[in-house]
Amino acid sequence: MQPIGWVSTGFAAALIALVIIAVTLPGPGPIPKNRFVIYLPDVNQVEIAGSFTNWKRIPMQRAGDSGYWEVQLALPGGEHQFTYIVDGRQRLADPTIQTREQDDFGGYNSILNVDGKA
Repeated sequence: MQPIGWVSTGFAAALIALVIIAVTLPGPGPIPKNRFVIYLPDVNQVEIAGSFTNWKRIPMQRAGDSGYWEVQLALPGGEHQFTYIVDGRQRLADPTIQTREQDDFGGYNSILNVDGKA
């Protein structure tokens, strides 16, 4: 028969080991980012706005002298509507995404489905 002190010491050691394992295991990882890219070589500014930004404009960055503009954003899973804003005034749907819906300004928003899986 084992003494009771040994059982509680063994239990405590096992519990400590489980806590150490839980703390040191990697988590689910960062949310993957979605890369938005558009080719507009003759413009001065490109922004993106969509349901994932609460329609707040997010500036895009030039990709060197290539004529491409890009930004990476972490999006939750689901359906998202968005548009590009060129030089602060012209709204432009993503030409690479065929799924669109009419917006309230006489143009179109692109519709992007994100599966939410890493």
